[in-house]
Amino acid sequence: MAILMIHDVSDGRLAEYDRVIKALEAAGQGNPPGRLSHVAARKGDGYLVVDVWESQEAFDRFGQTLVPLLEQAGGRVPTPQIHPVHNVIKGA
Repeated sequence: MAILMIHDVSDGRLAEYDRVIKALEAAGQGNPPGRLSHVAARKGDGYLVVDVWESQEAFDRFGQTLVPLLEQAGGRVPTPQIHPVHNVIKGA
């Protein structure tokens, strides 16, 4: 079952997000298996990330790579909000 994952890092720094994205790309995880979409937005001085994953298991596997990179970047590891996906409408 697909899930919607929300990381609210409004107390973080956008520069931390950028460092983690570069590190993920260097680790070959810029577009990890099982992630269907990724959106990041500025929120105050921090950021908000919204992903759709094909399953909780796919997200958990990615977390094994993501968490150490977040810690190395100096950011905190937020507790994600997870919601089951009810419907997806793709754009044209």
